[in-house]
Amino acid sequence: MSSKSTVLVIGSSGNTGFPVTLALLESGHFNVILLCRNGSQEKPRIKELRQKGAELRLGDISEDSIETLEKHLLGIDILLIMVPSALLETQKNILLAAAKSRDLKRVVPSEFAIQLEIRALVKDLKLPYTYINVGWWMDLILPYPSSDEGVWAQRSRTFVGTGEIKTAIISRTEIGLFVARILADPRTINSQVFCCGDEVSLNDIYDIGEKILMEDLRSKRNIISEEQFWDRLQEAQDNFHQSPSKHKAGIYIALAASYIMFVKGQNTLEMAKKLGYLDAKELYPDLRPLNLEEFAKKFYNKEIPELVYEESQEKSRITELKSKGAIIRVGDLAHDSVEALEKALSGIDILLSMVDGTATNFQKKIFQAALKNKDIKRVIPSEFGIFSPPGVTVTTMRDNQMEVRSYIQEIGLPYTYISVGWWMDLILPYPCSADENNMLTQRSRITVGSGKLKTAVTSNGDIGKFISRIIRDPRTLNTHVFCYGDEVTLEEVYNTAEKVSKKRTYVPKAFIYLTSNSGPDFKKREKTIDILQVESLLASKPAMNASMRCILGA
Repeated sequence: MSSKSTVLVIGSSGNTGFPVTLALLESGHFNVILLCRNGSQEKPRIKELRQKGAELRLGDISEDSIETLEKHLLGIDILLIMVPSALLETQKNILLAAAKSRDLKRVVPSEFAIQLEIRALVKDLKLPYTYINVGWWMDLILPYPSSDEGVWAQRSRTFVGTGEIKTAIISRTEIGLFVARILADPRTINSQVFCCGDEVSLNDIYDIGEKILMEDLRSKRNIISEEQFWDRLQEAQDNFHQSPSKHKAGIYIALAASYIMFVKGQNTLEMAKKLGYLDAKELYPDLRPLNLEEFAKKFYNKEIPELVYEESQEKSRITELKSKGAIIRVGDLAHDSVEALEKALSGIDILLSMVDGTATNFQKKIFQAALKNKDIKRVIPSEFGIFSPPGVTVTTMRDNQMEVRSYIQEIGLPYTYISVGWWMDLILPYPCSADENNMLTQRSRITVGSGKLKTAVTSNGDIGKFISRIIRDPRTLNTHVFCYGDEVTLEEVYNTAEKVSKKRTYVPKAFIYLTSNSGPDFKKREKTIDILQVESLLASKPAMNASMRCILGA
């Protein structure tokens, strides 16, 4: 039998998770198992970790039931969670499952942002724990060269406070070296450990940057008062709560961290020790992490990989599109400058945006770039979410749609707006045999109102067929097009499901909601919205009629 501890890693492909998992594998002290969502096993980072000896279990902590998560924990000694900021709440169910495990000897939750809430849960569940805090990443603290004008470069120049307050920092790649030692050390069970490579002030950071780059960085600083900074923090918090997304969470947490680091001065080894943390450098004196100047030499010489989301061009769906003839241009809608996006649009006739509903506001920048491009003949913005009549706001996503539409027309771009009702793929109730604790199962059975009002629905496959015709048709320039394959009531949805599956679809009483209890929009207006009331957009029903039966596989 192996004497190695078995670690289940959640978040192994992330910007911190990947180097930490590599360090666990390279230490030789652990059997490493990765918990990945189905489809993520094709990510390049996951493939690399598997090649180095990691095993794989397919699961999803945000969707799987506690009973399913218990099975993922079978034979696991250590649970290591490294989820990003936008997913911190998803730790709770796996911790509840961990409380039922007889094998588990230690949990290490993600210590980013809502740590006190997670710690309280760990304490209530009486789980053996180790809390690891690493201050802040060196990768995010250095000012970019003065020639770089991208979004991240501009953010790197934010200067708040006196510039004299020191903060603890560490390189992402060296976090893993400490974590591998901490998890193998019985002294750290039921303890807090603080890891850092250096402590520096903002003035120190600029001194180091200017010394290595031999250029003036201070003149590029965006100096803001503490009051202005607080206003920015509040605005970022409000934006995140109104329409949560990974990007908005990142902005909010980065601003909050900057306030703690450079205004309050609370991110230091001295403060950590006062709070009862063990010093990782005292525990492991043989480990000598890089100081900021050593790291900066590597960073500015591009020896450190740039901190980006994992390269999407390696995703299996992108690979499939490339195999069918698509050409790839690498860029980032949220983070690239307008100038960079303008270059990406060179030679493009039609710009088709299909970002998800949390990212629709990011489109403004690429439409600004499109305005400067003489080749663009038409833009199609993302119209994520259901259609609603003018003046009736159903969701925040709908507000974002209308804001983007107004912007396009204000700057004078040629456009086509395409709405598709709702997806057939999301409207059918899951079978009775489906996992009752699964979030998607529960969502599929929510019933609003009388069940007798019709709504327009379309299948994913048919949306593509419509769009390929619409964007070639001169009649659709500077107009709105509504696509749908069928119109059904909720009663008809359930009748169709039962007819095809030959099984009675049971809807638990907990998931049946009357219109009066179905959200602030309905309460405010005391009425429902019937898509058929919008007659001006339904002058002719599309010839294409996608059947609900096709989706059910009949």
